[in-house]
Amino acid sequence: MHVVHVIRDLDSVSGGPSRSLPALLRGLTRVNPNMRLAAVFQDRGNDITIRPNEESNVEFTPLAGGSPGPFRVRKHLDRVHRQQQIDVIHLHGLWSPSIHLAAGLARRHGIPYIISPRGMLSAWCLNNKSIRKRIAWWSYQQRDLQRADCIHATSGDEADDIRSTLAAPPIAMIPHGCELPPIGYTKKRSDSPLAVCITRIHPVKGLADLIDAWANVHPPGWQLVIAGPDSNGYAAQLRQQISRQQLDHSVRLSGAVDGKEKWDLLSEADLFLSASHSENFGMSIAESLAAGTPVITTQGTPWESVIDHRCGWWVPIGVDGLAAAIREATSLHSGDLLAMGKRGSDLITSQFSWDVIAGRMLNVYRWLLDRSIDMPAEIQSGRD
Repeated sequence: MHVVHVIRDLDSVSGGPSRSLPALLRGLTRVNPNMRLAAVFQDRGNDITIRPNEESNVEFTPLAGGSPGPFRVRKHLDRVHRQQQIDVIHLHGLWSPSIHLAAGLARRHGIPYIISPRGMLSAWCLNNKSIRKRIAWWSYQQRDLQRADCIHATSGDEADDIRSTLAAPPIAMIPHGCELPPIGYTKKRSDSPLAVCITRIHPVKGLADLIDAWANVHPPGWQLVIAGPDSNGYAAQLRQQISRQQLDHSVRLSGAVDGKEKWDLLSEADLFLSASHSENFGMSIAESLAAGTPVITTQGTPWESVIDHRCGWWVPIGVDGLAAAIREATSLHSGDLLAMGKRGSDLITSQFSWDVIAGRMLNVYRWLLDRSIDMPAEIQSGRD
């Protein structure tokens, strides 16, 4: 089976998709070593998330130079298909000319294609730069989605967004996977209680709400570290807010963290905070649970299960819900937080490891290639 994945870019500043796609491909190579896997993306000259020593079984192709980026993607896919037939094309994201041209190529050659919208059909995302997206929707995006052989949703909320937007083709319900902590990882005790938020520094992540909520509670002795890549200078606004709230001694922005630095930070964290207004999954939430850290997250994320598994709080979007949860969580004994973290780690290991998720995605690829086989449990029929 030859599966080619197409994504706009794998830049580290682009958030979750740039990390989850390489992780999915690594999982696929483990569950089916005989697959031929490739990922095509534009090289925008920034740091990318690929770890060469771990990606040896996947052909990653950054396209730079020559004709405008979207046309480079189409020409490359055309050349690859002539050399060795592509069986499935998996597209990641929306609103990208590169993704659109790849969908057109798939239809022209009769290649089944699946689209992962990556949360880009949520109300918040549709309202952000809405004029440009309305133009794109009527120009090509609606057609590309409607003609897809399958659409991949990572949560029930995302599936609802898809169904409310168009008469959808079949929907594959498969959550993102989660990278598990490295061998030898253990929880550590920091000198003072520590809350951590690892996220892209962007307005949709609700960080202004988080800082206001922290100021309302100001839990004695606790520190809050907000770590992540800055988007369009938004970090400067947050630093001003921190100063206005007189939180300079208890809240800091640390910049992007990844790899060992990320796991070291999570190992010291007593609590993980996510104030996001919109997430189709929330990779950092899953990773914090995998690291044994209980979470506070909003109902803008699909993590109601933290309540069911007693490993966190799932609260309304906004300052009040966050503040109430922070007040409750920071008043708990450290042993109670550790027990919550252990339950979160068990949840991720059993349901969200990348090998489990890759196996489910492989079921979908097989069905796309042979519709005579039984429809896998992951597939929900589209709306008429």
